[in-house]
Amino acid sequence: MAFWLTGIVLTAFTLGALLIPMYRRREAASTPTAVTITAILIGLPVCVVLVYRLIGDYPSATQARPAPNGIAANPQGIPDVGEMVASLAARLQQNPDDLEGWLMLGRSYVSLERFVDAREAYQRAYLMTGGQNLTAALGYAEAMALADRSTLTGEAGVLFETALKAAPQNPKALWYGGMSAVAKGDMDVAAERWRRLLNQDLPDPVRQLVQQQLASLGAPMAATPAESAQAGSSLVIKVDITVAESLRERIDRSAPLFIVARDPDQPGPPIAVVRQTAGSLPTTVNITDANLMLPGKSLADLPRLRLIARVARGGDPIAQPGDIYGETIWDAANSSDAPIPIVIDSVIE
Repeated sequence: MAFWLTGIVLTAFTLGALLIPMYRRREAASTPTAVTITAILIGLPVCVVLVYRLIGDYPSATQARPAPNGIAANPQGIPDVGEMVASLAARLQQNPDDLEGWLMLGRSYVSLERFVDAREAYQRAYLMTGGQNLTAALGYAEAMALADRSTLTGEAGVLFETALKAAPQNPKALWYGGMSAVAKGDMDVAAERWRRLLNQDLPDPVRQLVQQQLASLGAPMAATPAESAQAGSSLVIKVDITVAESLRERIDRSAPLFIVARDPDQPGPPIAVVRQTAGSLPTTVNITDANLMLPGKSLADLPRLRLIARVARGGDPIAQPGDIYGETIWDAANSSDAPIPIVIDSVIE
């Protein structure tokens, strides 16, 4: 239907419009590198709905179907979505054995953000197939997680794990499997699943979203450090990080410390990220190709880098007021074996 196609396209452009300005505005901020479980779960409804609409199982919803009798259409000939969904739900009450109908109803409810209703519709399909239909199982787990985030560590999480065993490369299973791993505190598993998702052909807005989630974990986007090293160079950038005397008492030693390398001439995702804790300060950090966030890149290919060290006082992946940071510029033409000093001496207002 034209509505669904239009909605998908508009969602993609909207997400791109949100992400790109966000990167451009963070002039004095580090990258999102270590998000708390709570922060990720709070953002779950927004993220999963966007990903659902772009990589979810929506072919049936986009197939043209004649409008049921009695449903009004606007002057452009597009039927009212709410009335169409209500009509479908009513029809299924008369024909409860229509598996495709229940799957379509579940997808429609998710798109309308009626997650409890979606859970009930997908549950009918799930039970009807004895849990053997992957689309029904993933839809049921997704709707369950959207309606109640705590199920990521319970029934929904179990369903995602089962789906990954049956279909290890399924995009929806990988996305939610990563979310489930984060909810359980297993960040390494989440990173591995999201890296596998990045290896697939994703729409650009979804790719950026997955990259952002990986960055929030402080995980490189290359498959393994060894693979990154083989593709890159042996360049090591040493950074010596200290804290200004006037700000030492404001440092929470349990807060995450993010050391980020960015291209100073081009806004966008970070080039490399190292995550430590503020308790290690003062510290010396080595940035290498093993810390790259974008596969296929190499530190040796970049003539200049903007290096930022930020203490995220609230643990937020995006710089917040009150975060303490310092930065400098690394220039390959003037580099040496001596560590590059960064003094954490500024506060984000």
